Amino acid sequence: TFTVLPQYILKNIIYSFSVATSYEQLLSLIKIDILLYLLFFVFSFFIWRLYDYYVDTKAFPQLKKEIILEAFFHTIQQTKSFFQRNFSGDIAEKVDDLQKNVVSLIKLFFGKILFDIMSIFSIVFCLLYFNFSCGLITAIWIIFMIVMSFLIANKISYVAVKWVNASSLLNGIFVDIFSNALMVKFFNNHKRELSVVDEETEKVKNFESAINYYFFIAWLIYSFTFLIVQIASFYILVQQYKFAQINAAGFAFVWGMNTALVNVLWRILRDLTLFPEYYFSVKESLIILFEKITIIDKEEKVLSIEEKKGEIVFHNVTFGFDEQAQVFKNLSILIRPQEKIALVGYSGSGKTTFLNLLLRLYEP
Repeated sequence: TFTVLPQYILKNIIYSFSVATSYEQLLSLIKIDILLYLLFFVFSFFIWRLYDYYVDTKAFPQLKKEIILEAFFHTIQQTKSFFQRNFSGDIAEKVDDLQKNVVSLIKLFFGKILFDIMSIFSIVFCLLYFNFSCGLITAIWIIFMIVMSFLIANKISYVAVKWVNASSLLNGIFVDIFSNALMVKFFNNHKRELSVVDEETEKVKNFESAINYYFFIAWLIYSFTFLIVQIASFYILVQQYKFAQINAAGFAFVWGMNTALVNVLWRILRDLTLFPEYYFSVKESLIILFEKITIIDKEEKVLSIEEKKGEIVFHNVTFGFDEQAQVFKNLSILIRPQEKIALVGYSGSGKTTFLNLLLRLYEP
């Protein structure tokens, strides 16, 4: 309605100019259209201001509050290992990203993309009603674009899942390296860590490039096919005008609808390029903040450590976060009283896990 009605009123005004023979006759013909045009803008202004007040001013701030509270409630129940594996600043940043990007995602889809999709169907319906030939060509092209978009969206979705997983893994690697920064600096000389980061960053880059490539293909097909549709529509309009099947106002109306369709589709494709950024940022935050609790803190009291000699003994200790990924197997270590030792090893070798076992944060 917001796209079609102004164009239809403008068509009537142009037609009135072409048939009016005097100033008085022109005024009598266009006064209703001018009034409708002004009323339309007053109505649309009123609708959008209501939207701004009830949605932007009332609903979204409340939604942000609920998201923050829910994320905090779930995150604070995580185990000690969760907070050891994730920086506090990173957790706070993910909560902030979650509440911002969820609202941005809703605004993008319901406030823009869905509205523009409704505009497309309105335009196609009007074209079919006022000029069936041009409308039919446009409708066939829309169906083709929907099928093509669905196929490309499946490929983007498949790659995007890999992109999110690779980004999450890269973030975990950063957490592990920076939480063991002193060991990295003093013993490993950054070489292994740099190679690991370079390898994982390359994966993230390749997945993101693949997503952008699919969007490029979509834009290319859209531009080329729509150019063909425009040429065909223009040819039909010229032929209809030649044989007096359409007047100047009708010509302007159909061409104006095509121009409006270009603008709407341009907005949709532009907004769709932003959709993965918001969606996968939200998904990444949810993966981290709402991580499934696999290691549960025991509520019962553990046995107290009796200090006799002051020595630390690990005897055939086996520990892993799951059966397939054991960190230690039959580990035996003796640390004598007053003895100083250093834990040296690459990132992920089990240094932090050893300390957690030593402090009884984990049970072997």
